[in-house]
Amino acid sequence: MLAISDEKLLYLLEFVDRRGLERELERLRIESAIIGSTEPI
Repeated sequence: MLAISDEKLLYLLEFVDRRGLERELERLRIESAIIGSTEPI
């Protein structure tokens, strides 16, 4: 599973082997900064 969130919203929660995930990540990267972390949700 991959989760992308900030203090207020969960933007993406997906299985890492989902088809098209790379395109979705690119779209999110263009709109905001994505920083890797292993913090619990």
